[in-house]
Order: sequence, then structure tokens, then C-alpha cells
Amino acid sequence: MKNFLLNFKKILICLIILPLVVMFPIGCGEESTGGGAKVNNDTYTVHFFTGSNETFNIPNQTVKKGGLVSKPDTPRRTGFVFIGWYTDMDCTIVWTFEIDTVEKDMTLYARWQQRQS
Repeated sequence: MKNFLLNFKKILICLIILPLVVMFPIGCGEESTGGGAKVNNDTYTVHFFTGSNETFNIPNQTVKKGGLVSKPDTPRRTGFVFIGWYTDMDCTIVWTFEIDTVEKDMTLYARWQQRQS
């Protein structure tokens, strides 16, 4: 009888735990949004900062980890020449669209040179 009760408890515990495991799966590298959709943690947002209200608004890009950023149209600014895109605000580290890959959320900064009259 003692053996029967021990086995019964084990079966009962399994019957309680198993449905919980099935109802609440744990995913690797993904988060549930609560509505059944999954959010992939391996995508990042790239922002473009031109530093001028004159230039057109360049839309953000969503890029997979290790992916390349699509080169946006060249911004224009009165009295300045666009030099390129950089990863830092001081515009010392050049971003090369054909080579550099995205590893985190980031901002690319436009570098300008004043036009010679």
C-alpha cells in the first residue's frame, strides 16, 4: 500500500507539472510578447543623425545582428559638402557600408565640411 501511494504521488505531480511546461514554453534567443508573437533579440535599430534641420529625415533601419546597413541617399545641406557617415559624434571613425556590420543599436553621424566660396 505504501508503494502504491508513493507511485500515485509521483504520477499526480507529473500530471500537474506537465501541462504547465506545455503551456509556458521557454524559448532560446526569443521573447514572447504575450500575444503569441515572438520578438527576435538579434535585430538592432540604426539611427541616422545629420546634425541639421535643413536635411531630409533619414528613416531608421532595422538590421539583423551581423548584417549590413543599407546606404541612405546622400543628405544635402546649404553651404556644406557631405563627407560621409561615422560611428562617433566627433566623426573620427568612418562607417563603411559594404564592410561594417551591426552588432548593437547604434547611431551613424553625418560629417560635413563647409563649402569654399
